[in-house]
Parts: sequence; C-alpha cells; structure tokens
Amino acid sequence: KMQSTNQFIYWSKVGFFHDTLLDQVRNFRYGVKYFGIEDIWLAYAVIGVIAAGGVVVLYKIKQQGLASLSDPFVVLYSLLTLVWIINIAQTIILGTPYLTTRTALSYYVLFSLMLIFLIRDAGESKPWVNVTLVPAMTFLFCLHLALSVNLKYVREWWFDANTYQVIDFLDHYRHNYPEVKTISMSTTWLFNPSFDFYKSTGKLPWMDLSGIHPGVDTTSNTLFYYATSDEARQLKNYIPVKFFEPGTNVLMMHK
Repeated sequence: KMQSTNQFIYWSKVGFFHDTLLDQVRNFRYGVKYFGIEDIWLAYAVIGVIAAGGVVVLYKIKQQGLASLSDPFVVLYSLLTLVWIINIAQTIILGTPYLTTRTALSYYVLFSLMLIFLIRDAGESKPWVNVTLVPAMTFLFCLHLALSVNLKYVREWWFDANTYQVIDFLDHYRHNYPEVKTISMSTTWLFNPSFDFYKSTGKLPWMDLSGIHPGVDTTSNTLFYYATSDEARQLKNYIPVKFFEPGTNVLMMHK
C-alpha cells in the first residue's frame, strides 16, 4: 500500500551505512559533541565492533560447533546481522527505504546486548577488561546521559516541539495586525500534520495552511513559512522572525 501511494519519497535509499548506521549514531549522540569527533568515525567504530564480533563468532563456531548456537553472544550477533541483511535485501528487491530513527529502534537493543556479552566474554579471558573497559564505558554512558538530558526537548519528536509556540506567535501577530484576517503559512512536510490537526478540529479557523509539499517550496508566497534551519537558507524570499531552541526550527516571514 505504501509503495502504491508513493509514500516512500520522504525516506532515503542512499545506502545502509549512510541511512541506517550513520543515522543511528547521530540520533544516539542526541546532539552531544565529544572532542569534535565526527559521527562518521563513530559509525566506523560500530563497523569495527561488528567485524571483531564476527571473528569471535567464527572462533566459537569452530571450537564448539552446534553448541555455539546456545551462546547468548552468538545468538544476539546472528539476530543483529540477520535483520541488517533483511533490511538491505528488502531495499534491493522491493525498493523500500533503509530503516532509520523509530523504525530501527530494535537495532539499539540488539547491538547493546551483543556488546554486553562480547565484553563479558572478553572479561573472562582477559580479566583486565573488567577493571578498565567496563568502568570507563559506565562513566562515559553516565556522562552522556547527564549532558544530553533535556526536560523541554525530545529529539524523537523535535518536529512537534515548537508547534504551540508557532501558533502563539501567529495568534499574537493577527491581534497586533487586525487588518490581517487570515494568516497563510507553508511548512516543511514533517511539520504540516500537527498544524493540520488543529485546523481540521476547528482550533485555527484563522489559518490558511498550505498542503504538504515534498522538499522546500521555494515558490511559496504565503505570509509565513515554518521550516528547519537548513531549509530556511533556501527560502530567499523570506526572512527569519523567530528561532526555536535548540536552533533546529525557524519561523520565516515573506519579505
């Protein structure tokens, strides 16, 4: 059904590394920067862990045979690589996009559990791992949580974080300029459903909301345009009137 209605135009099919691994690393960081390390290097580190895990799996299979299939690490590693392979195969055969963000949440769980059992196995053969690597990783994860926690912002729903603020701004604008009976606004396709909900339920009778437009509508002539900061740079006939924390979204007004 999604294929027949062309819904996949909003997702990417550049490549598994770019669309899935790099995207998962970027979302895991939650906007936290560490010593200028780029996302791509962390994605390469994930590949390194997977490669090292593959060597361990092959060694266990060689040493234990079928008995290795009861090993938690072997099972989890197999599950993770299998779902990756299935996603890649679906994209190649069926033309579906690579999984990202919400659609790939299970990858975090499988990778984390696989990593835990990999470290456990390493600690059994190399005791120094338990007194060095484990405390270091525990410290880093606690530090990451402390730096990334934000009670006013949820990265997964970033596109809906400022909806009320945009509505309040426009409502104040129409009261300051009563001659403007209807406020026209275009939005990035991802923002549109939130405003369309309030409009369709009768909460915004004074708003003239444009339809969903894939990409940036550089020909738009609406009074306001609500977009991401990256997309806003393409709107040459608009000027920013309000930026929203943490700097991702911006409300633009027609010149």
